[in-house]
Amino acid sequence: VVEKSTRAMFLCLSRVNRLNKNCPLYLKSMLFKAYVMPVMSYACEALPFTKTKIDALNKIIIRYCRWALNVPKNSNRLHTLRECGLRPFEYVYRAAKANYYLLLQSRPLNHLTTYALLHIMNNKRSALYKKWLCPVIEDLRKWDLYFNNGLPCNSFVYKKNVFSARIRSNCDNEFNDIIHNTSTQEKQINMHEKLFDVDDNGYISISPESMQIRGHPHNLIHSPNTIIYPLMILNNSVNVRKNAQYGNVCISPRLCRALSLFRLGIAPLNRNLELKKNISARTCSFCMKNDFGLLIEDEYHICFECPLFSSLRNKLFSTLVSCEFQFNNTLKHKNLHKYINPLLLLADLLCIKESCHVRPISRFLCDCLSLRSLYYTYECNDTSAGKYWPIYNSDLKLKALLYDNGTRINFSEDLLFRFFSLSLPVNKPLVDFLEFTELIIKKIVK
Repeated sequence: VVEKSTRAMFLCLSRVNRLNKNCPLYLKSMLFKAYVMPVMSYACEALPFTKTKIDALNKIIIRYCRWALNVPKNSNRLHTLRECGLRPFEYVYRAAKANYYLLLQSRPLNHLTTYALLHIMNNKRSALYKKWLCPVIEDLRKWDLYFNNGLPCNSFVYKKNVFSARIRSNCDNEFNDIIHNTSTQEKQINMHEKLFDVDDNGYISISPESMQIRGHPHNLIHSPNTIIYPLMILNNSVNVRKNAQYGNVCISPRLCRALSLFRLGIAPLNRNLELKKNISARTCSFCMKNDFGLLIEDEYHICFECPLFSSLRNKLFSTLVSCEFQFNNTLKHKNLHKYINPLLLLADLLCIKESCHVRPISRFLCDCLSLRSLYYTYECNDTSAGKYWPIYNSDLKLKALLYDNGTRINFSEDLLFRFFSLSLPVNKPLVDFLEFTELIIKKIVK
């Protein structure tokens, strides 16, 4: 099954490449469901799949999704699947077994499969009973679909449309709950383990440079990208079988990559590249060199704060205003935890579905990453930035923005307020956001 599924996946890849390089995401997902999923799920309802085989099939799905989004291997597995409207194979496997079991229950008592089912139920030491029957019964009980103690019954009528819809809905809800429960950390904020330096004696030391680092409360959270994603899918359909709504628009692979990197929280920025280092290594180089302060360089900083991209941001906001774009989540979800309020603006900007919004925003994100690579290459003499986001010949026209101080807007002028009458959250020293600030100050090593 794994070998056939792999071959089917590569056939699907070649089919997509023959169609168009700007093939929309929903079409890529639809072709995968048509070409590969039938091969994966063939006769799976009657065969016990091992965990090794299920993991191998999941790797095939993940591999295709990352290719469709053009994102690297470090992307979150569940979020990558959710973007493409696909689910892990175990949900397909469990749904197929549950449907087949209910079908067996509805068959006549003299049917051959009924004798086989009774034989498995009476043979509790067999592998089929432990690896196939018990998981099915457990799922049916969980979904309130366990009838007549699991025994075949002539009076039981199997309504395929009704039961299939209920099973599908339960599987989708479980997958959706997993995405939210493993992502949102509103009740318990996990501080980053590399926030400050800790010596061998357990004392926390804060350098004068770290005391000056400014940002927002979400910069103290271990993985802020895992909070951004659930906020974005609040605007999407709750049906996890549907791909991200921007997937209905035809955009180039590079624009799709830029948008996917920001949505999944793995854009090549210092916050993500230097995650395992001290917090001082995750500051914005441009803001530091131009005396704008020590600010954490993350997705929010690039889209709303950094003066390096003010010209691109000005052009984007003027385009969005003409397209009647609005920031809605800021008004809808005022009761959310204070730690994620600054991310609501970012979630709104990245949660888009109209083609008149998708194209300018994806172009803005692509140009921001290109301009960042140009800055690090020509101003900082750091060629490693081009490794994460290569510079094309078409990007050289952005090089003029590195020296165009006349059009660069600093923090004194809020573009968001000018275009949308919304003010940016004020960035403060990160130490001010720590609930245990006094405890840390007492342990500072002089």
